[in-house]
Amino acid sequence: MFSSLPSVDTSSITMYFAYGLSFEYVTVTENGGTSTRLPNYQTSYTRYGLLATNTYSYVITPFNAMDNNGPSFTSPTSYSPVPVVGTPVSAVYTSPTSISVSWPSATTYATVSVSRTTTFYIGGSTTQTLVSSLAITSFIDLSQNTPAAQYTYTITPLNALAGPGTPVITAAISPTGPTVTTTGYTSAMTSSSVSFNVTGCGTTCAYVSVVRNTYLNGTVSNMSVNSTFTGTTFTDNTVTFLGDSSYNYTITPYNALGANGTSVTTTTVSPPATLTVGALTTVADIYGKNTLSFTLGSLATFYDVSMALVTNGTIGTYFVYNPYISGATYSDASSGYVGGSNYYYQITPRNAVQQLGSALVTNSVSPAIQSVTSTKNVSVIDTTGNTLVMYYPFEIIPSAVRPGYTPKYQSVVDPSSMMIYYGFDI
Repeated sequence: MFSSLPSVDTSSITMYFAYGLSFEYVTVTENGGTSTRLPNYQTSYTRYGLLATNTYSYVITPFNAMDNNGPSFTSPTSYSPVPVVGTPVSAVYTSPTSISVSWPSATTYATVSVSRTTTFYIGGSTTQTLVSSLAITSFIDLSQNTPAAQYTYTITPLNALAGPGTPVITAAISPTGPTVTTTGYTSAMTSSSVSFNVTGCGTTCAYVSVVRNTYLNGTVSNMSVNSTFTGTTFTDNTVTFLGDSSYNYTITPYNALGANGTSVTTTTVSPPATLTVGALTTVADIYGKNTLSFTLGSLATFYDVSMALVTNGTIGTYFVYNPYISGATYSDASSGYVGGSNYYYQITPRNAVQQLGSALVTNSVSPAIQSVTSTKNVSVIDTTGNTLVMYYPFEIIPSAVRPGYTPKYQSVVDPSSMMIYYGFDI
């Protein structure tokens, strides 16, 4: 009786008939109910207003011109409209471990199936059917989920015959608040590299960004080293690390959709300190007062030094010297270095986190005894520190009381050995 298979859409069915000479019109009976007489010689019939929640079957009965019916034809199968799920569909977190998936209620579908697709940030995906065929309009997913992946839900509408319609897919979601931890450095920092562990990529976060913070003399600079790291051990070998600077790293976790969590920062480190030292020298001024000095080299490889003067084998008190504050050349005339004694410095560099490097010593020096000749009689002048003068009764008080006075007769004190040379001495 059908000239071709009926066509079914979301709310109607259209049937096509092949007329012969044996009948003039037909009636169409739906689900055993009231029959509808079609006009003579009509070759198609469309039934509107069908619901996907129902099934429909049809009986077609032919009639001749005398209104006598012939054998009826029953449709070989039942029909149901193509199901449709409307919009909006949504997937939202109702707690850190549960996702609510919902879609509009309607008579355009009978049941739905729901599946979840898990797409991992590092690659790969899986799809799992959560609901096969239920007459529901929402679903709570309590499956384990991780910020390392994003999730989409596919809602497929089914009609009363379990025939599927066009699936609708939710927007992707991923748990917020990704986290990351680090338990520290896997090895000590060198001048060329440093490594530290990263815990969480692939589980509590999808990836992390790594920013290097460099501290130098009270200033800080920041440099992104990696914006999408997914491993467990991060190594930075992109710069030369210097002992005058300290470094730490800010690690920020992200979920699979790029939402960041709370950052963590590694402890502050600095590479081992090293330095070079110029030759220790001694210079006497016009009064015979000796000054020891030497130059600190390779300033970028250390922050400051701890050093002590060694006099005739005896180590003095250690003190800290910072070349960035006081200059690269260290000079000291305060001790009145004695001629004939032996001096050198023992020096240990420190990096920016105050870790000691390898100690070294300067060369040793022994200042010469400085002396001059003088003339007549006795006046003692000591110029090792503040000027000290001993005045005899026949002398006039000098410039402290009477400005412009110069002693007529004076003797000389050698400050390197504290020897007094009188006017009749050579």
